[in-house]
Amino acid sequence: MNRFRTMPLGLIFLLLLIPARAAKADADAAAAGPKNDRFVVITDSHGVGHFGEQLAHWLRNRPNTKFDFLASGASAPAQWTNNAFTTPCGFRDGSNINPPRPRACKKLHTDALRDLWKAQGRRTDDERRISIIVLGTNFGMQPEIRAQQVLDTQKLLEDAMKTSDRCLWMGPPNMTRPHGFDAAGVEYKVKIIKEAIKLTAEKTGKPPCQFVDSRDFSTYPKASPTPPSTKPDGIHLHWPGNKDALAIKASGDWADGVAAQADCLLALPVRADAGSSDNSCH
Repeated sequence: MNRFRTMPLGLIFLLLLIPARAAKADADAAAAGPKNDRFVVITDSHGVGHFGEQLAHWLRNRPNTKFDFLASGASAPAQWTNNAFTTPCGFRDGSNINPPRPRACKKLHTDALRDLWKAQGRRTDDERRISIIVLGTNFGMQPEIRAQQVLDTQKLLEDAMKTSDRCLWMGPPNMTRPHGFDAAGVEYKVKIIKEAIKLTAEKTGKPPCQFVDSRDFSTYPKASPTPPSTKPDGIHLHWPGNKDALAIKASGDWADGVAAQADCLLALPVRADAGSSDNSCH
């Protein structure tokens, strides 16, 4: 005899509903993804000043987030893969230490990105790993080294894609110094990054590292008309110890803009064309 014939209709409905609810709960849990985010952030000298300080502030105040942050002055992608570079101006920050005061650069070995991730220890089941790369300012402008710079960038991207679940590349900001750091120079460098992202995605078959165009979120500051004022160098929006109000605001605005873009992108799946879509999140 069918056991359902002897049961009240309400109970039968409840028994049928339980598996459906369980399946929905499993689907919702899968869609929600990991509950915790762990970041490794690598930057050139831009990260030593207030821009880096504001990025670290974003990560410190982000829910369920741990991070390791390294800035290496004069670095380009090659220096984050070869384990051979010691910068005269580096800086380290992270969620496991108090915000460094005063913020000042010092001599620092530049660890390879893959080793920085290895040092994070064993991944937990509820953890999402995210690489943020803020590089490109220090690319050379000589045409004869461009192909090598693309290859160096591809190598770093491959390391990021192997060791983390998501990758965001924040390109160089608007700068003003002639011969490599003006609008034409930044455009040249952004094209290197975009080409490398495209080639790496094609080679690996993995979702691409997503490019965030810092030019959309940055304005190079003029010297403040009131003391304390520091003449800008045409490259750094802010440098440690600089108390110029316009420099602090410009570098903070840049950090806030790319951080908001990062949060927006990380809340969505990676798009197939993410490498070539500039700031398509907003």
